[in-house]
Amino acid sequence: MRSIGIKRKSFILSTVFAFLFTAFFLSSEAQAAAGDNTFLKPAEGTITSYFGPRNGTNHYGIDIAKSGFVKVAASAAGTVSRSYFSTSYGNVIFINHTIGGLPYETVYAHLNTRDVGVGATVYQGQVIGSMGNTGNSTGQHLHFEIHQPYWTSAKTYAMNPMNYIPTWEGKYKTGSFASHVGTDTIYPNSYNGDNDIIVKVDSTSTTGGVYKVYLQRNINGVWTSVGETEVPKTGVTTVTFTQEYSGTALSPYLQYRLLLKNSDAASVSYKVWYK
Repeated sequence: MRSIGIKRKSFILSTVFAFLFTAFFLSSEAQAAAGDNTFLKPAEGTITSYFGPRNGTNHYGIDIAKSGFVKVAASAAGTVSRSYFSTSYGNVIFINHTIGGLPYETVYAHLNTRDVGVGATVYQGQVIGSMGNTGNSTGQHLHFEIHQPYWTSAKTYAMNPMNYIPTWEGKYKTGSFASHVGTDTIYPNSYNGDNDIIVKVDSTSTTGGVYKVYLQRNINGVWTSVGETEVPKTGVTTVTFTQEYSGTALSPYLQYRLLLKNSDAASVSYKVWYK
């Protein structure tokens, strides 16, 4: 086990080698969606109620609960189709998505606040509101639904979200790159001002050595590196981009991404989890 400290714009990055961790158990229906980085867990917290029969009725989504101020993020990129107050859903937001040429619609209910309106284009991981206890609700939580192709009042096309979101809290991405450079764009999930951005990287390559991982943020359309480290081309690494001492470096309203950059022409395959 080793730790790497890097000083760059008041960031401290620590890299710790870890054991291989548990693979995801996904239904065949969901493997393409999860592997293709389609959906992420829209809020931090404990899943307190799952999809399926509940108290003599059907529960058409999952409930995620956590106390305090909790941000809710768009599970996938799309366009807001509804944003209003409902007596049952409370403050609720619907988002339309087109994924692999197929339409989906996600629902975020019982919100305390709604930060986006109808017609807004949102990116995956964008903060759209905060967890609440509005409407037909008995405690603070997010009720989250996925429908394919779209939502109906009868919940005819409801899908089990657990088949589409990763089991580790955060977003999951697989990919590969070669010819000296590769990039992958990511956004933190439900990022709060006192949190770190934690990235797990599982890499495989035909050659040894390392490649660079940069954390970048988008300010006025310009991507700027705010931290960097090296990870092995083969192995599992955990990278923590820690909160700057001033508490202002990692903003919940800015886009962040990872830039993966290889120094030679060897192909590198990777799996990335981050939160």
